[in-house]
Amino acid sequence: MGSVLVRTNSNLQEESSTKNQLSNHLNMNESDEKTCGDFQENTWLYRSGRFGNGAVGLHNFGVTCCINSVLQTFYMTKEFAHILERFQFLGTGEKEANTPHQLRNLFDMMQRSKEPNIRPRAFINCLKKNGINDYIQHDAEELFLKFLNLLNSQMQNQALAKEITDLYTIRVYEYQQCLQCSAELKNDSYMYSLPVSIVNCRTVEDSLIHFFDFETLTGRNMYLCKNCNVDTEKTQGFLLKSLPPILNLNLKRYSIDRRWFRTMKISNTCEFAEHLDFSKVLSADKLSECTEKQNELQYELFAVVAHSGYSAFYGHYYACIKIHTKWYKFDDSHVSETSWKDVRNTFGGSYYCSTAYMLLYRKCPTSPSGTVS
Repeated sequence: MGSVLVRTNSNLQEESSTKNQLSNHLNMNESDEKTCGDFQENTWLYRSGRFGNGAVGLHNFGVTCCINSVLQTFYMTKEFAHILERFQFLGTGEKEANTPHQLRNLFDMMQRSKEPNIRPRAFINCLKKNGINDYIQHDAEELFLKFLNLLNSQMQNQALAKEITDLYTIRVYEYQQCLQCSAELKNDSYMYSLPVSIVNCRTVEDSLIHFFDFETLTGRNMYLCKNCNVDTEKTQGFLLKSLPPILNLNLKRYSIDRRWFRTMKISNTCEFAEHLDFSKVLSADKLSECTEKQNELQYELFAVVAHSGYSAFYGHYYACIKIHTKWYKFDDSHVSETSWKDVRNTFGGSYYCSTAYMLLYRKCPTSPSGTVS
């Protein structure tokens, strides 16, 4: 599929953990205002920070803005936090290098902080012990996948680790059809994010349509058809099988300039809305293998990781996250209220503007009657 990066089983190792649930929550207010994107159990874990909703900043230790931004998206994904809090370190290996243990400790600190920001030094040191340095500019999408990999590989109970990866698992078929004998081949695969192109795509919907478009392999790209016993032309692409509770769209803003052998940032405009309905984006044939009903394919945007700067190796990351009905900007140690209008300013269009790089959507809950609540 050319430049499309598929996250298959080899991307994450298969280890994990489970124990009794910790119950050191702060009091929960059941009257919290609900929206389509609120956690389905209507439980909001946090009351810390100057806004009283858990929004706590993280100090930057040199070049850790990317780490901080990705951490905030995990922290404010309450489904993720509910699972992680059940993790208990069982004493195998070095506690200081155990990512799920240190991440749970960090979340506890953020949840109980009486200050507007904290210093996540223990977690940064844990990442360094696991090969993630704090003195280089990271790629937010790669860091997101590395975090999942570390969590998965360092938990002893497979069931708990699977709960975490299931939050993000997009299941697809890799589909091929020979254009000479019409033989079809479908292979199960999965990804933890959808890497969508923004070149010649004005909106996220355009990018998704482009991602699921089939391509035809001809000429030098042909390969052996076992039925025909010769190299043949084929169509290939992805068929959607199922979507996760939390959907991560990676806007592919970086490309290789083969003339100068360097990574360039793509600042094209790519618009996105607060609501995304896959049933209206993809055609019926692309959803023919989907196991979900039409009303189960609707999502609400709740987090955006943005990058400012003209280069892939320089610049600054921050996150915009929706808590209940308000948007907040998480810019390292500083957290401030923002607006949807400001979030829209990350659509792109200039080398000098902030551009959205990761979009995190939450699946909208449905009522017993089958309607979106």
